[in-house]
Formats: sequence, structure tokens, C-alpha cells
Amino acid sequence: MDVMHMHSRHKQKYTLGRCARQIAIALLAGLLASCATPQKTPTEENAGADAKPSPKTPRSTRLTLALTNTTLGEAVRKAGQAVGGPIAIAYGTEELSIADLSFVRADARNVAYKLAEKTGLAVQACPHYYFLFPAHSEALTQITLAGQLGPTYQQPVEQLSFGTGFPLYAVFDWISQALGVTVVGDSAVGEVRCGEMALRDIPLDEGLEAILKSARAAGIRLDVTDEYVFFLAKDNPCPASALLNGDALDNRMQEILEKRVNVCMPRPPKAPGRIELVGEAEPLSEVLPSLSQQLGIPVVAEKGLGDIPINPAALNNVRVRTAMDLLIRQWLTADYGYQITHDRIVIQRRPLNRP
Repeated sequence: MDVMHMHSRHKQKYTLGRCARQIAIALLAGLLASCATPQKTPTEENAGADAKPSPKTPRSTRLTLALTNTTLGEAVRKAGQAVGGPIAIAYGTEELSIADLSFVRADARNVAYKLAEKTGLAVQACPHYYFLFPAHSEALTQITLAGQLGPTYQQPVEQLSFGTGFPLYAVFDWISQALGVTVVGDSAVGEVRCGEMALRDIPLDEGLEAILKSARAAGIRLDVTDEYVFFLAKDNPCPASALLNGDALDNRMQEILEKRVNVCMPRPPKAPGRIELVGEAEPLSEVLPSLSQQLGIPVVAEKGLGDIPINPAALNNVRVRTAMDLLIRQWLTADYGYQITHDRIVIQRRPLNRP
């Protein structure tokens, strides 16, 4: 499916109340609790008694559960609550009905294949999870991130669960805030909705792969550096750099652009270490004050650009130039860029695209 055609300029409201009902996620060390546990530094995560078991040696999973007159989505959710999964289903299959089904000390494989049998779905057995999908959607099984992401994105995640219908921009925002990484999708990819999933003891890159499969996000491009993972619709025409005066930079401008920052859009959490989700996009004009503060330099926009919608996103330990590029590259058009001076950054139309 070409996600470019799934984008709408009018973003559907997605309130935090609905998010709270549909999402349950625990990333690494107890981040589920009120979404307010202070984040650990990478050094702290890799040392001490709180370190989680490696996905190479997953914990034993045996599920005992009775289901009556339920749906596939609810079954996956209950299995996830009981043992943590690991199952992901394609978006749109969550309402398939299941009359009666019970498990007695069943392992994950048996659970996945029994759920597929009851709902007429096919199963793809992946190294750390099972993916359930309609038989005519085999192209989804070709989505893979194996070997494409660096070591930062191979860290083990103890539990990763999302409710069906959660937009990918919010999924990526949550993961980035919780794990201190930078995962972003452009506006087309960000609007796609994920399917129900309950994953456990899984490397982050394989978890991201399962998320894309569940959202039916085939036909996208991947841009990866040591700073970020960026998912783009295949028709996104934005160049890798949105900087318009790169050939006229002096030392002061270079210094500003190379500064490392952490950025949460539309604004950072109210308390350090707290994870907060914003339910919908906000206009650029409302994001600019917070962005300026986080970048350490005023950021302004040319007249007429203030209504551009900005999806929530978290960028961790990126350069100022990277933050600006990731912001503008989400807009699905090559019409915009930015210039830097000694005292500000100006978002503007490219010279050839002025009215």
C-alpha cells in the first residue's frame, strides 16, 4: 500500500483520553508506571540489577486464558497482558470475531497459530514475534529492517504494546521519548494507524519492523544515520538537507548548526524525564517559541507558513541542522527550507516557489 495516498491535510483529532484507553507500553525499566519514571542514561541502562534479559534468551512464556465472544484485537490484548505476547496483527483485522477459545499453558507459537486459524488469517513467524495478516496481503511480510539500523536500534526492549488505531507519529514519539532515540515519520507515514500488538523481549529494530507491518506501511523509504531513523513515503520529494544558504556559512553559523540538542515537538514535557503524548498536530506558529528555546536560537517563519501542521516528535542528541531538516522533511513538499544567520533561523519558501 502506498502510504502517500493515506495522508490527509486535515488531521483527525486524537485525544489523550483515547490514547490512554488504547495504549499500554512498558519500555525497558518500568516506564509504564504513570508515564513518569525518570529516564536512565544509556550507561545506567546497560549496568546494574535493573538491566533486562537479552532477547537472545527470552523468558519462558506459557499462557492459560479463556476467551468467549471476543475479537482478535481483544484476544491479542489479553494475551499481552498475561504474558506480554509476542504477537502483532495487521490493522483492520482487530474486529474479526472469536466465539470461544481457551489456552492451557500454551506457548506463543500455539497461541498465534490458533488465533490465525479461528480468524482465517495467515501467520509469519519472525525471530522474536508472530505477525498475523490477511492471506492476500503477503507483501507485508517483505517489510524488513534487518541489518539496516545501527547498534543503537538493536537494544533489547522488554515489552512494547500498542492498541489498534494508534497513529505512527504517536508511536514513534513515545518510543523516542522512552528510549532516548530519534525515530520519525513524514506526515504521510505518521498518519497511518498501527494494528494491535503485544511484543516482548525484542530488539528495537525488529519491534519497529513489526510496527510497520501492523500498520500495513509497505512501499516506504528508510533514511538512517547515526542520529536518526526517518521513514518516508516513497513519493516524498524533500531533499536530505533543507538548508538554503549552506554555501555561505561562517564559523559562527557552523557552530550553531553543529550544536547537539534534544527537541520535543510541539513542546517538551513539563517535568524532566516525564513522557507526555500530544494527541494531534499543532500549527507551526504555536510550535516556534518552544522550538526556539530548545534549539537555543530564535526560529521564525516567513509570513503565510504559520498554519503548517506539525506532528508530535521527539529528537534526541541531534544537531540543530538535523532537527531543522527532520522538521521540514515531514511536509511532503520540496517548496520549503531554512536559512541561518548569526542570530536566527528563518523557515521560508524556496526562492523558485515564492508566489
